Amino acid sequence: MANQAYYGLGHIAHLLLVGMQHKLLPESARKCRPRTVIKHLLGVAAKVVRHARRLKVWFTKQIVHIDWIDFAASRLEEGLIFR
Repeated sequence: MANQAYYGLGHIAHLLLVGMQHKLLPESARKCRPRTVIKHLLGVAAKVVRHARRLKVWFTKQIVHIDWIDFAASRLEEGLIFR
């Protein structure tokens, strides 16, 4: 029973990652394997800061695919993900 729950949660996490990849990322990132997306997006060091009543995210300078993050942020701001 525990193994089924573990693999079920892993399957849900994989589906969420693939959905994010297709809804939030640019066309070039949609062809990448999930491991590559995790390496370039989810494994990035960042700091969340509250300043002037806004939340800001500060990234390190060593990000390879900052354009993916910028594209995803603009899609979220525009609200295009939910259409």
